[in-house]
Amino acid sequence: MNVSHRQIKKRPGEEIDPLTRSRCARPPSPSEGRGGGSRRAWAGALGLICAVTVVRIIALLVGGVELVGDEAHYWEWARHLDLSYYSKGPGVAWLIAGTTALFGDTEFGVRIGAVMSSAVTMLALGWLGRRIGGGRVGLYAVLGWMAMAVFHGTAMLMTIDGPFVMWWVIGLCAAWCGVERMGAGKSAGGAMVALGAAIGIGFLFKYTILFLPLSLIVFAVVRRKRLVWTGGTVIGALVGVVVFAVCISPVLIWNQQNGWPTVKHLLGHLGMAGGDLSHKDAGGGWSYRPVWALEFIGSQIGLVGPMVVLMGIAGVRGLRRGADTTASLLAWSGAVIVVVYFLVSFLTDVEGNWAIAGYAGLSLQVARGMPGAIDAWREKVSRWRADGATDRAGILRRKPETWAQLGWHWSLGYGVVGWLGMLMIGGVARTPVIGQFVPMHRLSGSAALAGEVSGLVAGMGGGAVLAERYDTASLLAFYMEGHPVVGCASALLGDRRTAYDYFDGTRLGGMLDESGGKAVLVGGGERKWRRSLKIGTLRTVNEDVPIHVVGGTRAAHEGAGR
Repeated sequence: MNVSHRQIKKRPGEEIDPLTRSRCARPPSPSEGRGGGSRRAWAGALGLICAVTVVRIIALLVGGVELVGDEAHYWEWARHLDLSYYSKGPGVAWLIAGTTALFGDTEFGVRIGAVMSSAVTMLALGWLGRRIGGGRVGLYAVLGWMAMAVFHGTAMLMTIDGPFVMWWVIGLCAAWCGVERMGAGKSAGGAMVALGAAIGIGFLFKYTILFLPLSLIVFAVVRRKRLVWTGGTVIGALVGVVVFAVCISPVLIWNQQNGWPTVKHLLGHLGMAGGDLSHKDAGGGWSYRPVWALEFIGSQIGLVGPMVVLMGIAGVRGLRRGADTTASLLAWSGAVIVVVYFLVSFLTDVEGNWAIAGYAGLSLQVARGMPGAIDAWREKVSRWRADGATDRAGILRRKPETWAQLGWHWSLGYGVVGWLGMLMIGGVARTPVIGQFVPMHRLSGSAALAGEVSGLVAGMGGGAVLAERYDTASLLAFYMEGHPVVGCASALLGDRRTAYDYFDGTRLGGMLDESGGKAVLVGGGERKWRRSLKIGTLRTVNEDVPIHVVGGTRAAHEGAGR
């Protein structure tokens, strides 16, 4: 017989599972989580984190996968250390500068920061899960994180997403500690300062972290009657704001010095007036394409997998008025960013990775309910076996199953496939059918292209190397022998500006003057280059990329490339 939520009453030692809406053993509190089972579960979580991290490090050492364009571009930033950069803050450049100083300008040196960021993220999530519900919740928090394929990608590729999500999760830990103390009427000053620092440092990697304080403000308004603002908490919040301001000051100073290009870049991303898109790309007002919203939804399903369903259920229940404070905090921390970017998809094309940080809190909310859900499923299976039943009692299999258990197990399976896929992506790309969906063109071929360009430069006795796009320029600089300076002509050719337009030593006019007008042009058709440069002679040596060798060339106007 179906039993509604209102009919279910808790008994001593029991709790209503948030996913299955059935009675289950009450999860242990942090104090109860000191038992042997909880300790073993937490030891398992730590072991899992260590094992996964070690395997990833070994995979990096083995190599075989070249840098993608964004990774190489951030490495270029690290070669031109500054307070900030055209499109993003300096965090990723500073991190890569540190890791390459230790391990050299190698693929391992660039990427090891991503692996370690993922390890810290899992550790922080597990720690928070353990504080919330004991060792088992901590273990399920780590497993839930690994069940989402997207985070295997951010753990192996050195983009801004891995470190950014790490600081988001650290900030969430600080926020939960503060909320716990405020709920008990105690001062949360220290947690507020830590929260301000986490958001500020995360801002240096990705400005999207501002959705975290926005989520916390919404949560604080909704739960205002359960939060006590002591004098120490208020002072801590003010100090946290100051710490945040100090952390983000490099970005503000650099933008003020350079005419706020980052603001123009962000407006361009949203297709708004004042953005940095060229005239041919700029829209004539708001236009709506239904495919944008559909693509956003599809991208979240693909990046996250079956966990997206569990998180949706747990998130909705966490937003209800009767939910406990922790559930509300975790739900709001994820709901705001996901919903906002869904709404933004009605204005412009939204990248699938923009909202992924919100899944940290939502996955932890799932982890809170899964121990009880799995226990209830196991008890159901035990009773079925004890009764000697042979009839079909499951949804997909003969033995009993529950929707929560199926969702969890399918999620874990999806995560394992994602993990192994990232570790063996070269082999996956060679498999029939599946291989065609692996973007190996972004993970291979750059070294060969760099070798070809190096040969051309040597053959003409030296010369400048200019690329049409920033990612091509960065990959050439990384893979060419000696890591030479490579210029990017994106803005000169009528496209958006890039960080190259703000680097010392990459002004195109100066590079051509120093080379005596000799250059190798990579990407772009002959007409495109002739419109933007005064070219004496031009010989196309590769029409697929394409590659042109030019002589007697100079910039069409003074200051080109700025």
